[in-house]
Amino acid sequence: MVLPRTLRTGSAGMKLRMSPPEELPPGISPDYPFFAEDGLAAYENGYSIIPVRPGTKQPLKRDWTRACRQRLAPSRIADWVSEKAGMLSVGLACGWITAAIDIDHPDQAMVDQIEALATTVLGESLLVRTGQAPKRALIYQVRGGPVASRSVRGVLDVIGKGKMLVIYGFHPLTGKPYTYRGPSPSRLPVGQLPAVDQEQVDEFVSLVITFLGQQAAPSTPAGRHLRPSGAPPHDRRKQEADRDDHEDAGLVIDGRERLLRDLVWRIYLYGERRPTVIAEKAWAEFERRADQIRGKRDGPDPWTYDDALTKAEEVVRRQKLPDHYQPLPHEADGFWTPERKTAFDTLVAATAALGQLSPTAVRVSGSMLRYVTGDSSCFAAVNTLASHLKVNRVTVKRARADLLRLGFWICRDRVGGRHKQAHYEPNRNLVE
Repeated sequence: MVLPRTLRTGSAGMKLRMSPPEELPPGISPDYPFFAEDGLAAYENGYSIIPVRPGTKQPLKRDWTRACRQRLAPSRIADWVSEKAGMLSVGLACGWITAAIDIDHPDQAMVDQIEALATTVLGESLLVRTGQAPKRALIYQVRGGPVASRSVRGVLDVIGKGKMLVIYGFHPLTGKPYTYRGPSPSRLPVGQLPAVDQEQVDEFVSLVITFLGQQAAPSTPAGRHLRPSGAPPHDRRKQEADRDDHEDAGLVIDGRERLLRDLVWRIYLYGERRPTVIAEKAWAEFERRADQIRGKRDGPDPWTYDDALTKAEEVVRRQKLPDHYQPLPHEADGFWTPERKTAFDTLVAATAALGQLSPTAVRVSGSMLRYVTGDSSCFAAVNTLASHLKVNRVTVKRARADLLRLGFWICRDRVGGRHKQAHYEPNRNLVE
């Protein structure tokens, strides 16, 4: 069904935060009706689209995941165009009809190499979307059943079941519209895309892992949650096995509430005052670092972008951080680069060579450091570190105590309790 073209006009009623008009491409104004123009054209080309709040990556409706399995009715699409004047951003609901390889790495050479691997296994993507170069997303058609979402932390995400990709709109960080290297969904029917299945995607992810020499996070099907502690014994064993898998993948399980709150507070501390931008940055980091198969407090409700936005709006409304919050010693974004991590590891190893640290302490420090990215902390539990290093818990605790005593690591929130967890920060003063 072709939607009426009369719905494809927008008004300037919505105010968006973005780059000044002179910085935008020709033909694109701050009030450009992405949903009414490009979104409807993509819908007519067979894509499963959903409305996204302008200038964000947040779906407009909470039940948007229905569109992952089946395209929404034309009447619903038309209603959104009419109600919102077509100025919504456009999301691509993935899993059953399409899937995307979202290469999320800042290095141009690395991104090019990973795209080459995708081309080898999945075929050359005809839709290559860019929001914040050199990062890019490769969009494919799905065949033979749904494709699951997966991630290789800090490198790429497979956007499959229960996930969506913004395909038209203004990027929340750059303020500029998403672009395509060639045709876009509004001009290329979905049936003309190279088709991929789960087996191919798994092969591609395995190839990337081999190429990078690192572990990938497990698949995260939408709606799947580990059973609560009151489940029958065989289900508890399955829960414990899934928990071990996620801990081995470096995902935070305990302390997720604190992790999300801390991410929001840190971004606010760095000077950002726009709730949507704070939430976008915090949620992106939370998705990479936290287990999202288990619901909140092991219940049925999943973690969502709205959780980050609620916390961001609260801290902006208060116009200050809580009195008990202890800011980081330094506030620079992205402090723990690979180079600084290497320098930190070298200092720890040199101290061990002088006989002041045990070899096990060096290994524990290195294991903790692998959980740290940018300005983040290590939330890994003792059990996680012990399992990764194949040592007992007492050995890990003693080694960590030595690292704290010598000032290599700093412990925050040492007092535990329900929904609270200590986290550890490498001492950045040693490598400045």
